[in-house]
Amino acid sequence: MDSADSVIPQDLICEESLWFPDGTLVLRAETHLFRVFPGILAAKSGVFEDMLAFPQPQKGESYDGCPLVHLSDSSADTTHFLKAIFHYDYFEQWPARVEFDVVAGVLRLSQKYQVEPLRKRALVHLSHRYPVTLSEFGTTDGWHDPIAVVNLARHVSADWILPVALYHCAWLEPEDFLDVSLSPSDRLLCLRARDQL
Repeated sequence: MDSADSVIPQDLICEESLWFPDGTLVLRAETHLFRVFPGILAAKSGVFEDMLAFPQPQKGESYDGCPLVHLSDSSADTTHFLKAIFHYDYFEQWPARVEFDVVAGVLRLSQKYQVEPLRKRALVHLSHRYPVTLSEFGTTDGWHDPIAVVNLARHVSADWILPVALYHCAWLEPEDFLDVSLSPSDRLLCLRARDQL
């Protein structure tokens, strides 16, 4: 372990499914570490390509002999996103059933890091759960937390998801959406919609 390694806290978690012994880059998100292949990241993501193009400083932080890059993303989102990149069968195309947290994590980070194929796949999952046509409405089941869906749609500008997601929110009890993370304008939409139900 070199001197730069010694300043790394010991309570970090190496994500086993994303810790490749021959990887040459360690990413850190919150308390999780991921040892991956920078060439694959750069090939999939223009943002990582640009980030990794800069030479690493001689005195830069490292872990286990590899350069260490800190990410500002949540460890959960990072895990889902990196698994979708490095494990081809982790984030399957529709009609595979994928949990909302996986879709949300992949969508947020594929948009941020410009991985368009994953972004499109996540949007397809979202669109099938929250369809835009009346003929499809009621033929699929949404995820259990429509508030999270509304917030995700707002975050990634997937506005076509909002009518059905807000409709699902309107069926909640007012106390369920008044004290949580819905924006004031979305709360107002839900309250108005409840009056019409």
